[in-house]
Amino acid sequence: MLLFANKSVLEFYPRFGFEPRRQTLFSASHVARPGGTAAPRLDLAEADVRARLRMLSDEGLPVTERFGARGTAASWYAANGFARPLRALSDDAWVFAEVEGETLFIDDVFARAPFDLREALPRLIDRPISSIQFGFTPERWWPGAVEAGEDMEADLFVRGLASLREANLFPVMART
Repeated sequence: MLLFANKSVLEFYPRFGFEPRRQTLFSASHVARPGGTAAPRLDLAEADVRARLRMLSDEGLPVTERFGARGTAASWYAANGFARPLRALSDDAWVFAEVEGETLFIDDVFARAPFDLREALPRLIDRPISSIQFGFTPERWWPGAVEAGEDMEADLFVRGLASLREANLFPVMART
């Protein structure tokens, strides 16, 4: 079992057997410029978009093999308008991503099969970037990503879950 707690209850959950779990931020230095046909933005207000995202979430690859979740398309962030834009690289590869400054923030990848994320980056950006910040453990999509500190916004507690030895970041879009 896992849960994310707000700062006011950090002492509450350990009384019930929950242990705090460190969350690691991941980033990569990478220079890229826009190119090719821009990946179109998808509107989550449309029922067919929500249905397709749900299918990709349920049947597609988990975004990470280390510590992730499936079936997260109906995340609180997406449902309440707090998600970064959803972009379609293809019918079977959708990404929540947005450029801020010179950094591309990739919060989640929903895909039926692996694809070359490096090759797709120019279609996700509207201006040059020099770095990428991942909202999940990116070992599948960007094996060269490095630890970039601790996620101080993620007060994660787990119970009955074996301790992970490797650094990880539970996917941002799967948090509630």
